[in-house]
Amino acid sequence: MRTGDERLATNYYSALSMTSCAFSAPVAARVLSTPIGSVAEEQEINRYLRGNLRCSTATRSIALPIVRGAMAEWLVKRGGEAPVGGPRPGTIAFAPTAAKSLMTATDIALCHVTAQPTAARRVLDTQPGSAAEVQAESGLFTAAPTCGGAARPAGLNPVIYRGLIAMALASQAGRS
Repeated sequence: MRTGDERLATNYYSALSMTSCAFSAPVAARVLSTPIGSVAEEQEINRYLRGNLRCSTATRSIALPIVRGAMAEWLVKRGGEAPVGGPRPGTIAFAPTAAKSLMTATDIALCHVTAQPTAARRVLDTQPGSAAEVQAESGLFTAAPTCGGAARPAGLNPVIYRGLIAMALASQAGRS
């Protein structure tokens, strides 16, 4: 039986595969311009998934934040454009109903990306759920303790944090 962390890593990997198969840079940028947890985010993702069933059958039950993180990672890895129509570059918007813990974790990711952009990109060079991913993320906390402490906050899953790092990196793409 797989653990919750293993399922999350598998789901993230499936979302990355689906994104590589189905998404375009403008679609990914449009999704990333919506507030996290918003109806607009859900509509954008679901609209595209329905139009690309050949690529998305395994991702229909994956939580939207996982799909969003995978889309951001795909966009960053291919050197895609910054999200358009969203918040100013270097920021990430949230729906009013978004969890405070998610907002805090996102602020930490934005800080890490600003303080250690190369180290943050190295996280995306690892496999989701791997020991290397955990080590790369731990290096961010150690190198920039002012970004939320010298260790990962309790309850912050490495795969979720990977997605937040990808979103933060994508948001930085609009900075000059």
